[in-house]
Amino acid sequence: MKEIIFFTNKFGDLDHIRNLIFYFEKKKFKIHILQNQLNNSISINDYKYNKIFKYLRYFPSNIFKVHNFVNYLRIKNKSKIFNFLSSYLLQISKKIFLYRKKKFFLKIIKEKSTVVFCGSIDNDILQLKNKLKFKTCYLLHGLKTHKGFKDKNFQKILEKKKLQKNLDRYIACNFNHWRTGGLKNRPFFLASPRYGIPNKIFKKNITKSKYETLVVLDKIKWNFGKKTFYAFKINELKKILDFLLKYSNKKTIIKFHPSLNVNYFDEIIDFKKFKNCEVFINEKRTEELIFSSKKIIGFGSSSLMDAIFLKKFFLFPIHCVNYNSYFVQCCPKNISTNFKDFVKKFKNLDRIKTSNFKDEQYDKILGYNKKNLFENYEKIII
Repeated sequence: MKEIIFFTNKFGDLDHIRNLIFYFEKKKFKIHILQNQLNNSISINDYKYNKIFKYLRYFPSNIFKVHNFVNYLRIKNKSKIFNFLSSYLLQISKKIFLYRKKKFFLKIIKEKSTVVFCGSIDNDILQLKNKLKFKTCYLLHGLKTHKGFKDKNFQKILEKKKLQKNLDRYIACNFNHWRTGGLKNRPFFLASPRYGIPNKIFKKNITKSKYETLVVLDKIKWNFGKKTFYAFKINELKKILDFLLKYSNKKTIIKFHPSLNVNYFDEIIDFKKFKNCEVFINEKRTEELIFSSKKIIGFGSSSLMDAIFLKKFFLFPIHCVNYNSYFVQCCPKNISTNFKDFVKKFKNLDRIKTSNFKDEQYDKILGYNKKNLFENYEKIII
């Protein structure tokens, strides 16, 4: 029986490989999923919402609980002493996790197995490649829905290439995905497996249009050494959030990117004063919330693709972000270019039809080579 071990870094990785897992499941492959590192954007509940949870072989819930709880306390308590103690606890929990993960990997790995790294590479595992004689493949994370950041210095950092000599194969969705993925090695180009077949997501216990409006916030900023780059124009974002919460009498849902915390927005807007507002980070899946919301406000992430595939009313306020996006060409009617335009389009959002994707537009976001997609993934990975 052929065996594949997937290393995932965050829940978004599982979203992107889920259909691939289902394909290998039908082909009777032996499948394992290992968490690559401790990450406070992961919650145990994340995996319980996903059908591929059964393949997760090592998930030390107690270590994750401690790790996430300490991170939560660090946000609440900003004293120097507590910060020092909490950093020490986090380092210990990380070391325990990495040691146990490697030990578990050595138990399950077999000669000629394939190890697939999703989004990031575990160098400790990679060093064992020649000794244990397993094959390796690297899948670049996610989709690249943006053309590039307006800040040229930040764009140069993103495009800085890193040569990974010791891996056998690399897969990217398209040239743009490769260009901004920080990878020097030439990859195979295959369309995203996330949208390769129709998604059968969260059909149980979900009521359609349970919520009026869902706002899906992407990653706000990146830190590189002492430099910070902002993906959002904070003042523009504040105006939109303030309008949505004051305008709508029905419930508005704010879904934070897993890397964010609510306290980051306390300086921008006080969510607590709005009774019609509910905030989620990891408590509910983004797909679940999209499925059960009538209107979607997104900022160019993969979640907008989910909204398109589920035929939801959606709006992308591009005037809030510091990057250019392919959605401008793909769905011009669903783009707002300033705050006044956003208000006008939002009030008439249920009359705006989502544009159908043309092949050329599909290729720019979801990737090349859609025919026999999963068969081609199998050929390259195995």
